[in-house]
Order: sequence, then structure tokens, then C-alpha cells
Amino acid sequence: MKRTMRNRVMAVAAVGGLGLLAAGGAFAASSNNLIVGSTFIQPAFNTWCVHIGHSFCTDAGGGSGAGINAFKNDTADWEATDAPLLPTDNTGFVKSAGFRYFVTAVGGVAVPTNFSGEKKAIKLDGGTLASIFDGKITKWNAKQITALNPGVKFPNSTIVECVRGDSSGTSFVFSNYLARVNGTFAHVVGPASKKPAWKGTVTSFGTGSGLEASCVKGTSNSIGYVELATTIGTNKFLSLLGHKYKGKIYWTGPSSAALTAASVVASKEHGVSLTNASAIQNGLLNTPSASSYPIAATTFLLAYGNYSHLTAHGGGASQWAAVKKFINYAISVKGQNLLPGIHFAKLPPAWVRLDQAQEKTVTP
Repeated sequence: MKRTMRNRVMAVAAVGGLGLLAAGGAFAASSNNLIVGSTFIQPAFNTWCVHIGHSFCTDAGGGSGAGINAFKNDTADWEATDAPLLPTDNTGFVKSAGFRYFVTAVGGVAVPTNFSGEKKAIKLDGGTLASIFDGKITKWNAKQITALNPGVKFPNSTIVECVRGDSSGTSFVFSNYLARVNGTFAHVVGPASKKPAWKGTVTSFGTGSGLEASCVKGTSNSIGYVELATTIGTNKFLSLLGHKYKGKIYWTGPSSAALTAASVVASKEHGVSLTNASAIQNGLLNTPSASSYPIAATTFLLAYGNYSHLTAHGGGASQWAAVKKFINYAISVKGQNLLPGIHFAKLPPAWVRLDQAQEKTVTP
């Protein structure tokens, strides 16, 4: 079922994770399955790995770009990305074996802030956020920010944007949201991207959600965008985001309940399928609901369409068996019930059925 040690070392090295090998020899001593990719979903994946038991899997993270690269080369047991595959990704094993998307949870991109004198979470709407990250708004006491937060004293300080330095699915989700709510952002920075050309005062901070959360915590007058389950344990203030519903503006912070509200609306209003990943992600943004969080997203577990000719992991059928076991646990009642406690939302029942139908299209 598992790759050779040489391939395992190569896969971990590709995401900068050789420290995992050195620290206690976890991979060397275990034959568990290796996951590479999205750090957005990593807290959920590692929770499921633990609950499945018997050292079944370990999520090395690395970012969605690293996950896609590993998927092209079949150097991990399975991979994950928040950004759909591009036509240019149709190479290597993606081209020869085909691919399938699976969804396992709904998460959120929070907007932590850290400015001088901050005492509570502030309000920001999509247009104002976009103007910060496209460089139009550069000071914390800009009129666009103060108008949304009467009574809050903001410093006359330059806003520092903590952004991901890797090829990031979280960057893709966040830039997708900003580009969809603000045409100027789409023109100046561009459409959704795993490595957007952010404008303004930017500090690029390494790989993964954890490092960006630390960047905001440790950098005065900063703002960032971080997956909720990671930022909630690191950053004190998470912005309330404004969104319109039936002519009224609502201000909602990131929470499992607000993500659930977004996913319920998305599953009912969009006739999506797992062959159209972009429609799923777009449908989770700015959902029409008074209680939904505007930047909700899912992650796509990447599987091959045909495992019959794969040999790197001890045989294609056994590799698919491991992937299928993980998916089935993740979408089970037991697996889904773990999500609210780690700040994710459960899948809508209709999306669980999509996964179950998708499994039947895979050739072992």
C-alpha cells in the first residue's frame, strides 16, 4: 500500500518537511499514509487521521500548490487543494490516470487584525478589504475603515499585509472573494490566484496557515487572511465581515455556525457537481443569508480516476482502498461530528451523496 522510503522522503522534502523525519523518525518508523497539500484543511485531516487510528495517515501540509505537484507525480498517498486544477495541471499522472474531486468539510478564511490600541474585532466589508489588498487603502485611519467603525480609535499607521509566500489555496479563496466583490481589485491585482500580486505594504510569510497567523500576531499594524481553525488559537481579533441580504447589511464573524449557514444556502441554490469545482467554491462566497460568513470554502481531496496501472504505492488497488477508507470515514456521521469542535462545518447531506456517487466512478 505504501511508497518506498525513497519516495516518502522525496514527498516530505518537497513540502519542506524533512524536520518531520528527523523529529523522532515518525515516517521512518511508520507505514502510515502521507497526505500533502492544503493547510486550510490540515486540522481536519489530521483529526481524522488520529481518530481512524493505527497511525493510518499524517498530513504534511505544504500548501495547495505542493499538493497539486505531488498529485502530478504520485509522490503522496493522496493530496488536497483549495484551488481547482488548471488546464496546465493536466500532466504526469493527472493526465495518464485522470482525476476525481472529493469534498469533506467546509471551512472559512478569517481576517485577523493587529493594530495599536485595538480592543475588539472591527468591521470590514468586501470593498474595503479589497482596497487594502490592492493598495488603495494604506492607513488604518483611512475614512473607509473609520466610517465602518464609529467610536474606534485607529492609528495613523501604515497597514502591513501578512500574506502567504507559497502557492496557496487560501490565497486563491481570499483573492477569489475580493475579485468577485470589487472590480478594481480584479483589475489591479487580478483574478483568483494561488500567488496573487498583492499591492501595498506586504510581508510575505512562508508556507502554511500557521506561519501567517504568527505573522499577524507578531507584526504591529498588520492584517492577514488565515483559515479559521488555525487563526482562532493564535489571533485575538477576527474581523466581522459585512454582507448584504434583502437590502440590509449584516456583520458576521467566522464560526462553525456561520459556515454551516453558508454551506446550506450554497447546496440549495447551486446545482453543482464534483466535476465543477469552481462552481462549488464560488457558490460558498457571499451566500444570500443573514447569518452566513462571506468567505466560506471547501477543500478538494484529489484522487485518480484509474488506479489500475499505478505501482508506486504497492499497487493501485491498495492505494485506492486507503484513499476510499479515509474519504468514507471523513464523510461518515462520526467523522462529520468532529468538525464543529475544530471550527469547521459539516458537509450538507447533498454533498455527502456527491462523494458517494463519485467513488463509484473510480477504477481500482
